[in-house]
Amino acid sequence: MAAMPVASGSTAEGLEAFTMGGKAIMLDYFGAYDKIGDAHIAMEEYMKWHGSLMNGPAIEEYMNEPTTAADAPNIHTRIYYPIQ
Repeated sequence: MAAMPVASGSTAEGLEAFTMGGKAIMLDYFGAYDKIGDAHIAMEEYMKWHGSLMNGPAIEEYMNEPTTAADAPNIHTRIYYPIQ
């Protein structure tokens, strides 16, 4: 799912709005986007270890542009997993 933050009460034809809130775990991932699956696996393992359950879709927030970053170690993605 692609998402973007908007002002409360915003609407746009053909788009669905939803509100996120509550607890989440977060991971700062630095590296090539084609390797981000490893970060998601680590998040899932962390949730299992702590007995946490997902409470919504995973969110990837791109802190810089992955296609124009000078090299893979400079690509920064923040990953959120909403939990119950």
